[in-house]
Amino acid sequence: MENSESSGPDSPPEGLVLGDDGRPRCFWAGSVPGFAAYHDTEWGFPVDDEHMLFEKICLEGFQSGLSWRTILNKRPAFRELFINEARVGSLVQHQNLVQIQDFDSDGNHY
Repeated sequence: MENSESSGPDSPPEGLVLGDDGRPRCFWAGSVPGFAAYHDTEWGFPVDDEHMLFEKICLEGFQSGLSWRTILNKRPAFRELFINEARVGSLVQHQNLVQIQDFDSDGNHY
């Protein structure tokens, strides 16, 4: 993605970058592969579907203290469990998700 530091007539407003497709996006959308798609289809969009809202709330809760990239990478495993909310209790034990025991007492991931 192209930085918006230039001040030419075709440059995006401050804080935005131009994607490879020429679309302006928030600066963070170009920092990690997959963020542009998330930015363009989900970030800042209202959620009307109760299952998607449940997913979003759970992902936000699991994100606490972690990078959003980590959570988006774990999203397929969360979705596998979100299919049946009755299995939510198994979230804390699922091997493909972030586990509390993955961190030491100082919060460092190991």
